[in-house]
Amino acid sequence: PKHGERDCQCGKKLHLGVARNGVIVAETLTAPNVDDAKTGVKMINNERYKVKAVIGDAAYDSREICEAAEDHGARVVVSPVKNARVGRQAPRARNRSVKRIEQIGRVCWKREAGYHGQGKAENTFFRYKSMIGDRLRSRDPDSQKTEVSLGCNILNRMFECGRPRSVALRD
Repeated sequence: PKHGERDCQCGKKLHLGVARNGVIVAETLTAPNVDDAKTGVKMINNERYKVKAVIGDAAYDSREICEAAEDHGARVVVSPVKNARVGRQAPRARNRSVKRIEQIGRVCWKREAGYHGQGKAENTFFRYKSMIGDRLRSRDPDSQKTEVSLGCNILNRMFECGRPRSVALRD
């Protein structure tokens, strides 16, 4: 920039992959205008980990997400948009969800499908923002990725240290 002009203070968007037990297994940092579903597909296709289920809100309601998840043998639990209809070109998992929502209603479908597992991801974002912060300190994009990775590793370490251990008692 010219003297006196400010650099673009563009935000970044953090995408997290969270395991069933609440541990962060994947993180990706993108520009704010990058499509959530496209980023989700990249995370699903990453060979570092095995994806068993894709649970997401309506931002992840896309053909690409369903196809990527099905290619990996993962269960798809993505809340369709409110006005979703069954379509011949739509993925099977999406059509099944839309039909079931029409039958029993969205609230019952969420309970039945296990959609509330998505709350673990939301809780993880809350933990990240509470413990690590909601701003990046680094200015360099590579350093920002490292900062996010370190933050996720720290949260996982803290989560492991603080998680209660349950033991069955026998009489």
